[in-house]
Amino acid sequence: MSTLFHIERLIYRLWGLRWSRILLVLFIFAIIGVGLSAIQTLPTAEYQMQTTRADFSIDHKGSGFQFHELGMILFPRILGDWAPLYIGIISLALVGLALWRGGEGFWVGTAMVSLLLAFGQRTVVYSIFYVFVPGFTFFRFQERAVVMLTAAMAVLAARGAQLLLDAAWDVRSKRYVIVGWAGLVVVCGIFAGVFFVARLDRPGDSIENASAQSAMLAFGLSLASLLILWRMLQGDLRWGWAIAALLIFDLFSINMNNPFNFDPIPAHERIGEADYVSIIRDNVWNGQTVDGMRGIGNSYGTLYRVPDTFGNGPLRPKALEFYLYQLAPERRWELLGVQVVTSGEDDLPVPNQWIGAGQDGVGRFNIHRLTNPRAFALLYYDSERVSSPEAAWDKVADPAFPLRETVIVEDDLPDDLSGDGTGQINLLTFEPEYIELQTETDSPAVASFALPYVTGWQATIDGEEVEVLRTFGGLTGIYLEPGQHRIVLRYIPDTFIVGAGITGVTLLGVIGVFIVMGYQSRRRRDQQPA
Repeated sequence: MSTLFHIERLIYRLWGLRWSRILLVLFIFAIIGVGLSAIQTLPTAEYQMQTTRADFSIDHKGSGFQFHELGMILFPRILGDWAPLYIGIISLALVGLALWRGGEGFWVGTAMVSLLLAFGQRTVVYSIFYVFVPGFTFFRFQERAVVMLTAAMAVLAARGAQLLLDAAWDVRSKRYVIVGWAGLVVVCGIFAGVFFVARLDRPGDSIENASAQSAMLAFGLSLASLLILWRMLQGDLRWGWAIAALLIFDLFSINMNNPFNFDPIPAHERIGEADYVSIIRDNVWNGQTVDGMRGIGNSYGTLYRVPDTFGNGPLRPKALEFYLYQLAPERRWELLGVQVVTSGEDDLPVPNQWIGAGQDGVGRFNIHRLTNPRAFALLYYDSERVSSPEAAWDKVADPAFPLRETVIVEDDLPDDLSGDGTGQINLLTFEPEYIELQTETDSPAVASFALPYVTGWQATIDGEEVEVLRTFGGLTGIYLEPGQHRIVLRYIPDTFIVGAGITGVTLLGVIGVFIVMGYQSRRRRDQQPA
């Protein structure tokens, strides 16, 4: 949505030109933008297509505001503390003034389209954008379009303030402005009365109390601004400062204590590291992971430098999503090489050792270290082939399937595994995009790693590139011939290399254009007569 906001600004800059010129400029900027960002966008798109988001339909992505939430424009807290549509009761009056005078078609159109988009699939506008506008199929939560709406409303409010200060008002126009502003006061007063009576009926209801307070505040501010407006229309423009002061008071009163907008805790203390984090970190070996639903929670593993299986965001590979939410915990821990578990239970269904406890927003939880966790890398001498990841998931979900004895693969192996053999595999280096291992085996084997399978991982054995296998429907693996081998895994997506080339060519092209333009400009200056 931030990209759309910048496109909105660009179109406004071009407003007044012929549509052919506007479309040409937008096309040029789009080509340059896509080219310069290809080094990031291509790998991102490739990864996203492997996540659960790839299967989302318009029903999953078309969420947005409900129609009754439009009331937050006037009364921000009628539905709770979240008030993204509120721009201030005085700002709303100034917007009305700008609309009455006219001439702001671009910003009015932007505000209307943005508001309709913010309702998501509840209006046909989002469906049209979803089908015909590139990029709209990638994102959920269409409430984000409110960013463009508030930007347009802010510009319109500023235009209304300018008219209030600069316009030459005749008697008739003054009367219209006073009557319109007074109508706003009446509306706020009626709602204030309704909410006040509702509060008397249910005094303990927090929503009723918040609604009454919001309506009373809106009524008081609109009445005060009406009195100030009357003085300004009499010619005393110094009262414009009072309008600005009321607007600041309004917005800060609503947002200062809003947990969505303001956090009174100093920045360096907002996400402190609890004592239990060091207990977790000290008990995780290199390559092993943590099941940190309690204490660590979603997205905090990176902050605490803890390899949490739940990751750092909602964009997870499909198989990982299945492991985390569809498998029994002990099966999930086995596949993902979990060594430490944070849990509200006193014991776990597998052998473990209690190593500490912590406290989070839910309450006290225990920290367990599994006695016999799966190693990051395992050698398998027996395999079972399936036709799809879903078939593999059915097998790993079966408690009777031996996860440490038989590897599940989807591709034909170069040679059948013998069913027995001996060997060892040691992890030497484990970094975010580089993994190195040393192995020795007396029979053909498959090495399966507790590493989610995504395209982009490249493997070499003794310097020779080999195929990366998908094991267990979602983990990374490779086939090994007998002998001693050095294995290296690197994460280098082909889309990154292609994107880097496109970005480099685009950057050189832009620099070349600027050089040519500068040379031509200098020639024109030299050719001008003294």
